Amino acid sequence: METGIRMNIEETGGSVIADTAAVHLAQATPRMFLRATWLCNDMLTIDTATGGARNQGVKPLRQKLQGWV
Repeated sequence: METGIRMNIEETGGSVIADTAAVHLAQATPRMFLRATWLCNDMLTIDTATGGARNQGVKPLRQKLQGWV
């Protein structure tokens, strides 16, 4: 952010756990520095966790869970 470059914030391992962390980081990033966010957990055949961030339409959204900001 210090250089003013817009960023893609994503995780390429594919687990919903890591994708959820990426979504939280993206939501905490000022919009002027956020270019895009991408989740790839839909490509897995095994779901590593219930809940968490999921693709809903064209937007990655996180579930509001107790204890999460």
